[in-house]
Amino acid sequence: MLTPRLATTLAVLSAIGCNDKPPAGQQTPSTQSAATVRVPSATGSADPFSDPPPSAARQRVSATVLSRICKESPCTGRFARIEMFANPKGTVELLYYHSDIERCSHGPSIYFDPTGKKLDTIPNKPMDPKSDRGKELLALHAKHHRGRTKAGVHSCQ
Repeated sequence: MLTPRLATTLAVLSAIGCNDKPPAGQQTPSTQSAATVRVPSATGSADPFSDPPPSAARQRVSATVLSRICKESPCTGRFARIEMFANPKGTVELLYYHSDIERCSHGPSIYFDPTGKKLDTIPNKPMDPKSDRGKELLALHAKHHRGRTKAGVHSCQ
């Protein structure tokens, strides 16, 4: 049954959505040239929670290093991953390994430098952020991430 509210909604959608041509001066994604398409940069994407394309970051981090970290870190498996963090110039300065949750329900996360040198291990267990150890771990995260943005993710699969 078509209610008055539904009829109004359909009328509005019909009025704004039936024109196949973009407004004068605007381009649709299919008519944009490659130069005008907005691509997130490695130094700061509009959406900080989305994973940027890892191709540029992988070029700056040795595949051998990524492979070694994946093979030698604890609780590795198909869901293990390495997040890469870059400085404002786009150079990857930090690797952050996350364990495979299928292998270990509370496996550690580990910070590495771009050469694969282990920096710090973060336990994956419940902790009160107001406790001394909780404050210490929060400060450790802040130290490692200060001035860096996510530049990509490498799957250990």
